[in-house]
Amino acid sequence: MNYALLVDGKTFITGNSFTLISVLIGLLVIVTLIEIQLWRKRKKKEVVQHEFISIIAHKFRTPLTQVKWLVETALTSEKDAYKQKDLKDIKESNDKLIVLMETLISLTNNDKDDRTTYELERTDIYDFVHSISEEMRPLFQEKNISFSVQSTRPDLAVKINRTGMKFVIQALLHNSYAYSHPGREVRVIITKHFGKIRISFIDSGIGIEAQDLSKVFSKFYRSENAERMDTEGFGVSLFISTSIVSRNNGSLRAYSAGIEQGSVFRLTLPRIK
Repeated sequence: MNYALLVDGKTFITGNSFTLISVLIGLLVIVTLIEIQLWRKRKKKEVVQHEFISIIAHKFRTPLTQVKWLVETALTSEKDAYKQKDLKDIKESNDKLIVLMETLISLTNNDKDDRTTYELERTDIYDFVHSISEEMRPLFQEKNISFSVQSTRPDLAVKINRTGMKFVIQALLHNSYAYSHPGREVRVIITKHFGKIRISFIDSGIGIEAQDLSKVFSKFYRSENAERMDTEGFGVSLFISTSIVSRNNGSLRAYSAGIEQGSVFRLTLPRIK
């Protein structure tokens, strides 16, 4: 089946679904690289950082929506199992980008409390965290990091936006992975604490200095120690995560005894019966 991509009412490119998806993703990558290079030169200026987020988020809205439509349309007619899997992987990645984009737009609009369109679903938290962790386990294995997910009770339930919270869980797991040395240990422990559920991401990595603990959730903030360990980071995933967690009626805190003493990121959510 052939499709045409329209820009301002004019035909921009035609072809089958895979061709259009590849072109759109390629364009997104090129635009992102250009914008990142421009932004890196001025990233210390707060006003420019804010404008960067707003511009990028709004620019991505249309092409991401087009990718979503193309993939969903292609999935309805694709019979080949391998191609179906590829399309589902593209859809999952695109959905993640859409969540990130919408969160960024809401942040730049100072719309931190808009929960009207934020759907929350009952979720067994252990199964949810465990399934996401298993997707990321190969990363830990490649770095020779011991990795485990534990729960005091397997039947603990929460009411969350699954897409948004998946972004948070992935961000916290990647944080533990990126700042842990090879051969160390990362644990995720789920516990019941009064009427709430605590999900603790515990690592034995580079740790956080006392003066940095209050800053780790600030946008664009990265300590010198973190920059040396992970040179590709931008300091936005934890900032975005706090907004998502807030929309899920939860909280996110960081704890550390200091440099090379590891850290604990604790996600707390209301428990439901």
